[in-house]
Amino acid sequence: MIAANAETFLRALAEGLSECGIGSGSHVLVALSGGPDSTALLLGLTALFERVGFTVEAAHFNHQTRGDESDEDERFCQRLCAAISVPLHIGRLDRSSDSSDSEASLRAARYSFLLDKASTISASGVITAHTLDDQAETVALAITRGSGLRGLTGMSRVSVPSDSVGSAVRLLRPLLGVRKSDTVAYCAERGWSPREDSSNREVRYARNRVRNVVIPELEKINPNVIESIARLADNLRSDLALIDGTVARLHAKAAESSPATLSRSALAEIPSEALPHVLVASFRSVAGTVEGLDQVHISAMTSLAFGQSGRSLDLPYGVRMLVDHE
Repeated sequence: MIAANAETFLRALAEGLSECGIGSGSHVLVALSGGPDSTALLLGLTALFERVGFTVEAAHFNHQTRGDESDEDERFCQRLCAAISVPLHIGRLDRSSDSSDSEASLRAARYSFLLDKASTISASGVITAHTLDDQAETVALAITRGSGLRGLTGMSRVSVPSDSVGSAVRLLRPLLGVRKSDTVAYCAERGWSPREDSSNREVRYARNRVRNVVIPELEKINPNVIESIARLADNLRSDLALIDGTVARLHAKAAESSPATLSRSALAEIPSEALPHVLVASFRSVAGTVEGLDQVHISAMTSLAFGQSGRSLDLPYGVRMLVDHE
């Protein structure tokens, strides 16, 4: 018999999978670190195999930044996958190269491995174990960067990785509605003691500082601040959907031969507060995504829109904005 709280976790996971479009016949790759979140995710998926009807493989990327501790993470993932009969793929960071240990570079190496492996095994998506806690941290970090409205919506259930535009592989986050404490409890109920990454306590990393310092201070003001920040992101996402509908209509009016070709005279008739959104829509029509398009890019695009003819602006993904007389 499954414990009541375990069944609650599985029900939340099943709902998340449904929202991610994962169902009968799906084949997915799970990003497995060996920590509580990804361990609970993989254990939960195996419990739902027959109920939902999908197949799963796992992938672990060893950053090799913590010596024996990193290697023990890898060995834990091997033991776990062997015990539950899930194929496991191992990747390792090439420490012989001039690789950086920055958050951004380590993340880029990890996701490059995951996306390549997902493509190799013909998986429709990479499932990550991001939780409600991670969502709150993401929004808090966006606030520190002065993010626009889209950045404050946090992570979505399904997204296109910024470095895989045009790929069929998607990032899937079925645990976004689950607290980290719930993943820890589920692992315990299944009899597993996940790995704890000691580097998560190092506040030199921005996300760790938010997790270990900022959020605990905010919880002194509101014990439910994690849920409150996540609810803020959900509310803003609803507002953004309304804005996007309006922007789509304005973009269509300004577009000429293609969504990427805009009439400057038509742009001049667009309300100034809507202009950046229309330019972002045009960018998306070329790049296929807006992930990685920062506020500094959007400000530069807006300034250039009515700037001197002949000027240009280089943007992410090799996209260039060009301005002529019309």
